[in-house]
Amino acid sequence: MKRYKHVNLPHLVEIQKAVLEKLDKFYFKTTIFKVCSPDDFEIPLLVEAVETIKPWSEVVHVSVISQEPFVHKNSDRNIHQDVMSLTERGQEQPVCLNIPIYNCEETYVAIYKQLQDPYLYRGTYPNGHTWEAWHWRKGGVEEIDKLYLHTPALFYTQMPHGIINETKNVRIIISVRFSTPIDLETFEY
Repeated sequence: MKRYKHVNLPHLVEIQKAVLEKLDKFYFKTTIFKVCSPDDFEIPLLVEAVETIKPWSEVVHVSVISQEPFVHKNSDRNIHQDVMSLTERGQEQPVCLNIPIYNCEETYVAIYKQLQDPYLYRGTYPNGHTWEAWHWRKGGVEEIDKLYLHTPALFYTQMPHGIINETKNVRIIISVRFSTPIDLETFEY
């Protein structure tokens, strides 16, 4: 099974600038996965670019993902499998559109093969909502591939993966999650 597929989105540089203008300085100082409403990111050029993949009406949410340098060395929770959330806009599907925003050229998503069973981690978002996710400790997986986000990519989130950032700056992407499936094997851009 394919794990990812790079895609060329129109207006990428302008989208990156527009998203950076929307983000608080907070994102440049922390590691966070923040789920946002599609309405929060209804930037005309972003909508146009996403609609080369799927209609904007099928966007369940847009996540902002920032990762500080070297977090992967100190956190057992970096290696994970994404949770599929259910929102008022529908059930999130396993293939998302990841768009590089800041400091992505030298970082990558490590993709792993499972060697041991994961452990269940339960967390609470700042708004009080709880969530659960499967995580793996470093010895419980073996790296089998690397996804560099020098360009946007469709990404299958249901395998062990983690962000590797060995630069001096935070890495920021947005991840567009859809309510209808994308088959990476047959997807043509």
